[in-house]
Amino acid sequence: MLFRDAATLLPAEILAEELEQCYQKQGYIQACVQWTEDGDRTFFFITEGKRATIKRVDLKGVHAFATDDCVHRYFDKIIKYYQGEDTIKDACAAFLQRYIASGFWDAQLIQYELVACGEEENAYALVIEIQEGEKRCVAHVGLDSTMPSLDTPPSIKAFQNLTTPRACGAHIIQEQKQELIRALRKNGYLYAVPIVEFQGSPEALVVRWKCYAPCEQVKFGKTVIRMTGPVSPNIITRELAYREGEVWDTAKIIATISRLRSLGIFDVVSIVPDDITLPAAIKDVIVHCIADTSYEVRARVGAQGVNQRVFRWVGGGSYKVGFTGIVRDISGNADLLRGDFDCSRYMHDITVSYRVPWLWKHRYDAEIQLFSSSYDQPVALGSPKVLYHIYQGGLLVGCGNNYGMLSGSFNVGLSYIHLSASSCDQSGHSSSRRAHIVSDALAINKQFFDAGVGYLFMEPSLLLNRLDDTVNPTQGTLTLMAGKGMLPLRLSDGFYCKLHLEHSWFMPMWQAVLAMRFRAGIIIPAPIQNVVPSERFYLGGSHSLRSYEGDYAPPLRSFLNCCGTLCLVPTGGTAMVNINCEIRVPVHPRATGVVFWDGGSLSTGGLKDIVKGNGISQAIGCGVRVNTAIGPVRFDIGWKIGPRAYDASGDSLCDRSYAWFVTLGQAF
Repeated sequence: MLFRDAATLLPAEILAEELEQCYQKQGYIQACVQWTEDGDRTFFFITEGKRATIKRVDLKGVHAFATDDCVHRYFDKIIKYYQGEDTIKDACAAFLQRYIASGFWDAQLIQYELVACGEEENAYALVIEIQEGEKRCVAHVGLDSTMPSLDTPPSIKAFQNLTTPRACGAHIIQEQKQELIRALRKNGYLYAVPIVEFQGSPEALVVRWKCYAPCEQVKFGKTVIRMTGPVSPNIITRELAYREGEVWDTAKIIATISRLRSLGIFDVVSIVPDDITLPAAIKDVIVHCIADTSYEVRARVGAQGVNQRVFRWVGGGSYKVGFTGIVRDISGNADLLRGDFDCSRYMHDITVSYRVPWLWKHRYDAEIQLFSSSYDQPVALGSPKVLYHIYQGGLLVGCGNNYGMLSGSFNVGLSYIHLSASSCDQSGHSSSRRAHIVSDALAINKQFFDAGVGYLFMEPSLLLNRLDDTVNPTQGTLTLMAGKGMLPLRLSDGFYCKLHLEHSWFMPMWQAVLAMRFRAGIIIPAPIQNVVPSERFYLGGSHSLRSYEGDYAPPLRSFLNCCGTLCLVPTGGTAMVNINCEIRVPVHPRATGVVFWDGGSLSTGGLKDIVKGNGISQAIGCGVRVNTAIGPVRFDIGWKIGPRAYDASGDSLCDRSYAWFVTLGQAF
């Protein structure tokens, strides 16, 4: 295939030899290839034989570790059928990595070969010969620098003032070099290169890092703006996170790029120093921006569904369509006018917003928003019948800002909320009677059904993001603190504050990632009857308790619908605690396996019921995430732990023992 038509010019014995090598690499050690020519045709007669088996692995030159343990840890999977040379090479590379990490920097593989093992046919012993070399133990790591502002990295501090020498892997030296380079760049020494020197004997090695800069701290020079599009250069100038004459800081370059992209008016943003290869104390900065189109229309379509059965769909499916219109830079101040419309079988949302990033000389990201949304709550999962219809509309005015890892926002506005009961339309009840039935079932004040309630509200929030990756984090933390105050315009005891705290923590563990999240919330001082269902706390679903369908974690109430069927109805709560723990383990370059435990509790009577441990729900399960171009596609299945749900009479309700989900994105 490589030589195409010219392959006929190759000698047949060379092709036969290559065929034999291909077989031998896959474990057919005794494969034999014979050939003959008939005019312009060549025939190869192949005797494959049986595939070889590896009965044992013998290690030569191994003195630092127990050979039996090394064979069990690195070569167990190749003892059986010969799986090819690549498998042997991978096992040898992992074995050598242990040597290098343990201080044997010069360890190398001399050779490996298959040796006939006993009289059994096609049985071999894999003999691997290793040259260990000398073991390095570090007694001290020092830092010589002419830069007074350079701090000693943690990886170097860990090897200072040692009482006894410590084995040091080659990867630690590389890690120290990378930390020094990051520290140098942070302090403006773009052209300083750390050089390492080793002194003393391998048993008590002294490592000295020397950092010398060919020039003084590099400072920001002038900013050269290259613009494509109608956007004013002044917009770019005011978004710069650095100033001319400041010490060079890569973090300020990244912050500038983030601020420019957050405006939503640029298609391409790039920032590079002028002639980075030439050392200079002053570096000009080139900012290149390509403006996005002034007008844009987007359309989207999708499907969603909730079902009680795995292989038979019996209802609950819905279409989902949406449109977005965007007008950019209307007044030349990087402002943005946006309209969104989304609808499905159960809901519709309409939002029109106008955002201005700057107010006078301050960056506040001010926004005015008009919103209108409605939602139909099904009587039961997958049911086409509606329990109640809720409408919410109003006006919101807000502002926010970003301070590196910390971002905050504050919104105020007016909202109108109206409920209507529709579960018993076929039974002949009047509207007031239907409202009475639903209000009793869900513990809702009947005033919401009569004429609706208007609210004056405010929403402060703070977000601290210290994750290494927003989509697939492997380490770091994420903390969210949010509040919402609701002052009714007509409802004597309807004022309440909704407080929410969420903290996520990610930690690498070998090849896996341990992920944990804690959430808590409370609504005070109004009773649950004066809190509309859309503002209550719920648990259950793909992002909280994964053994329950969305919002269907207890407390639940039994409800007799107009068809005489007993259904479970989620009531939500005024207090909530939720804990999620999962271990994410790579099982494929594009897939990750997960085992998880979820726990949580909802209460309608405040935190005292949760503190007492009443009504704790749990889930245990597993899942898989597959990385795609649109993000991780996630499948999770969870099983309930503990007692099943019961109604007031003590009868068991139709409560499934498990739930499963297919969706996009991580659980948290």
